[in-house]
Amino acid sequence: MKTILNNTKGILKRSSLVLLVAVAFFATSCEEEEMPMANSQEFVNIPSTLDNMNENPDMFIKSDNLKRGKGDAQRYNSKFKTLRAALDYTGLTEVVSENRFTVLAPTDDAFADLLEALGIESLYELTPEALTPILLYHVFPGILYSGDLAGIGGSAATANGQDVVIYLNGGVMFNDANVVMPDIKAMNGVIHAIDKVLLPPSMNIVQLAQSDNNFSILVEAVIAADLVGALASGEWTIFAPTNAAFAALLAETGFPSLAAIPVDYLTDVLLYHAVAGATVYSTNLAPGAQTITTYQGGTFSLDGTAFTITDALGRVANIGPADLMATNGVVHVINKVILPYLP
Repeated sequence: MKTILNNTKGILKRSSLVLLVAVAFFATSCEEEEMPMANSQEFVNIPSTLDNMNENPDMFIKSDNLKRGKGDAQRYNSKFKTLRAALDYTGLTEVVSENRFTVLAPTDDAFADLLEALGIESLYELTPEALTPILLYHVFPGILYSGDLAGIGGSAATANGQDVVIYLNGGVMFNDANVVMPDIKAMNGVIHAIDKVLLPPSMNIVQLAQSDNNFSILVEAVIAADLVGALASGEWTIFAPTNAAFAALLAETGFPSLAAIPVDYLTDVLLYHAVAGATVYSTNLAPGAQTITTYQGGTFSLDGTAFTITDALGRVANIGPADLMATNGVVHVINKVILPYLP
C-alpha cells in the first residue's frame, strides 16, 4: 500500500491554529502524579536530557538503555540534534520542559530519511505550523515506561489527538518505528528513542483506498453503492478486500462484472465489512474467536490469534496487512470478500 508520505504535503499546509491548539493542550494536559526517585542523570528535563544524550551518548548506552540486537552499531551513534532543533523551531521546547510527558524521539538518521522521502534538505523548509502536528504525534501526556505499555490496550492517543499503535511482539514498535533505546528517564518524563519519524494519518478511509491501486474495485463498489460520503466521515473499522478478492467473488457467485451485482446486495456486502463508531487496531483484538457485529447488522467471527474472519456462510478470509491508519478510523486488508448471505 502506498504510504502516507504521498499526502504529507497536505499535513504540511495546516494553519497556525494547530500550534495554538497544541500549546493550549499542553497547558491543560499534565497530570499530578508522583515521579520515581531520580539518579544523577535524571535531574534535568526532557529537552536537557536530549542534549545530554547528544553530548554524552555513552552514559546512556552503558546504563543498559540500548536495545541489543540487529543494528547495534548504528544505535551506538544515535543522536537527537534534529529533534532538539525542531522543538526550538516550533516553540515547543518550553512546553516539553515544564509538563509531564512520554516522548518518542526519532534519531538524526530517522529525520534524514524523512527529509529524503519528502524531497527537501532541511526541516526549516517546513513552517513551524506544519511541523508542530508531526512533533505532537510523538508525545503522550503522562509517563509510560516500556513496562507499562502492555496494560494500555494496544494503542494510545498522542498530543495531537491521533492514535499511535503499539506492538510488543519481538520488541517494542510504535506504528512502524522500532524502539532502539527505551526508558530514558528525565525529571519530567521518559524518552523512548525510535528509528523512524512517525507521520500522523492524513487521509480519510475513502482517500486511503483511492491511493492504492489494489483497492480500485473496492473504490468502484463504494461509489456504486453511494457510500463515499458515509465512509469519508464518522469513525470506522473497515475490512478491505483487494482486487483479487473481488475477482474471486465474481467467479464464485457467477456475476459477470461488478456492475451486474444488484446495488442493494452490493451495499449489504460492503457494510458487512464495516464496524461503525470504533477504531479497532489489531493490537486491540482479544486472542481467540470473537463475534463482531457489523454496520450491515450481520455478524462474523474474528479470530484475534489466527487473524482470520469466518463469515456467516462459513467462508474464511485472512487479515493482513493490518492497521492502515486513516484520519477517521483504520483499515485491515483481507484476501476474500466476506458475505452476510447469498444473493
